[in-house]
Amino acid sequence: MEEGPNNVNRPQTPPQGGPYGRPLYDVHYHYYYEPPKVAPGKSSKPTIAGGLLIIHGIVTIILAVLLIWAGTFFAEMDEDSDFFGFGNEGDVTGIVTYQNGTPAEGVTVSIVDTEKTTQTDSEGRYNLFNVPAGNQKILVEKDGYNTIEYKTFINPSNPDGNQPNNQNQDNEYDFTLTPGNEVLERGSYAPLELIGTLMYVCGAIMIITSIVAIIGGIYAIKRERYALAVVGGIAGIISLGILALIALFILIIAKDEFKKQDETPPPKTPTGGPESSEGPP
Repeated sequence: MEEGPNNVNRPQTPPQGGPYGRPLYDVHYHYYYEPPKVAPGKSSKPTIAGGLLIIHGIVTIILAVLLIWAGTFFAEMDEDSDFFGFGNEGDVTGIVTYQNGTPAEGVTVSIVDTEKTTQTDSEGRYNLFNVPAGNQKILVEKDGYNTIEYKTFINPSNPDGNQPNNQNQDNEYDFTLTPGNEVLERGSYAPLELIGTLMYVCGAIMIITSIVAIIGGIYAIKRERYALAVVGGIAGIISLGILALIALFILIIAKDEFKKQDETPPPKTPTGGPESSEGPP
């Protein structure tokens, strides 16, 4: 033992009575875990955006079903069809003349494939009542003159006596006879089948985009899969949805509130280093 200052005896070597039976001056480390990070408070923006997308999707699906129904109506229009509040029949009238402008009397005017037929009077005028509305062919015939087949769309009559606002709304058709024995085809049908097909296609697109919008709305409410939520907003805009446009704007400003699916949390490992039983250098 050495005598140090103040007559204190100091050991020449470190004693072996340290913690855990180690030398007193051994170096060892303490392990600890970082506290979990507290997520910032969540707003209601994703929920609002999701709700708007879902509402838009449901309303658009209802409109698409109505559009498809209207397409079926146009594609299969016949004499029993109802024209959205108007009647299913219309009156056809007009004047038939010769080339010199004089009235043609005794000319047969009829509607093809129906029992509607009449003859012109001394003034060349004819009247056909209660003709089935829709695409019809007017047949004008007289011996010694060319037969006229005129394709047209017969407008329906309103139950109150008014006509819908459409071209040739009074169903008036004037004809001029020419000598000969040929069949002259005139006029054209309204493209009802094409209109019906376009309505089918538009309705199907609206339904598909609405379903995508609803799925995006669900993910927005759950704050998951941000990309799918945005796709839902874009799909809603394609179907001309103002609510979807608002929802997409809200999703853009609330991007940070969505869970990041591609990131996996790192395993919890202790910080610090391994214990060392070596003494100080």
